[in-house]
Amino acid sequence: MAGEVFAQNENRPVDLTIEGSIVCAGDQGATIPSPGPCAAPARYALRTDEGKLYFFVDQDPRAEIFKDDRVRAKRLRISGWARPGNRIEIIKLQAVRDGVLYDLYYFCETCNITAYAGGPCPCCREELEFRETRAKKERMKDERKDEG
Repeated sequence: MAGEVFAQNENRPVDLTIEGSIVCAGDQGATIPSPGPCAAPARYALRTDEGKLYFFVDQDPRAEIFKDDRVRAKRLRISGWARPGNRIEIIKLQAVRDGVLYDLYYFCETCNITAYAGGPCPCCREELEFRETRAKKERMKDERKDEG
């Protein structure tokens, strides 16, 4: 799939959308039970229903959201760029529930700032609020009827 495309042109990112659940995994792909956030050397990966693991690109700021138990407990759809070694750079992250997509993020009501990691607001220093809002394109792509 994405690996075949990389063989043709390794410099061009390939769009990839995957769905599954977040797990802690070692470099060799073995999943590691973790009741809380992953501890080094394990790192977060998305495991698809087929059992394939996709690791997140090192230093991807959007992967910080996986430290939150509420996010790890959800079925997720991640769109991003495929990278060599079964890695993905996150462009968009959504929860999937009953065939409906939900955007996950942190928000400061006072400053109107959106973030992908919890903690204090970078402006007013108040704690950011976790939000899960129905996506504007709420139905999943493969469930839409042809309109043409």
